[in-house]
Amino acid sequence: MEQTGEPGRKSERQPLLLNARCRKSSWLVDHVELANISQGGCCIVGGGEGLQQGQAVTIRFADLKGVPGTICWTENKTAGVRFDKPLDAALIAELAETYAFTPSNVINIRDYATGN
Repeated sequence: MEQTGEPGRKSERQPLLLNARCRKSSWLVDHVELANISQGGCCIVGGGEGLQQGQAVTIRFADLKGVPGTICWTENKTAGVRFDKPLDAALIAELAETYAFTPSNVINIRDYATGN
């Protein structure tokens, strides 16, 4: 389920499954799951309840410093995050290799979000 070549996309998405933390405010942090990542953002597929478009968040994953961003869309339990600054391409490649999943366990993100 590689998601590349989409119009308007600045960087290629890398499918993965990665536990992360999403800081919504100075006192509220949720555990979330990321389904893909690119230099410009990521997709939250689990734990994204209550996020709102335009909301500032900080995503922390893989023992890295928090990555600030903005929620750019939400749908059910999923949300898209646009990072404030692009991540390094080498880091994205390393994350994709380390946390990649095979086609046999790929799920449709929208089906997951709706419980189908």
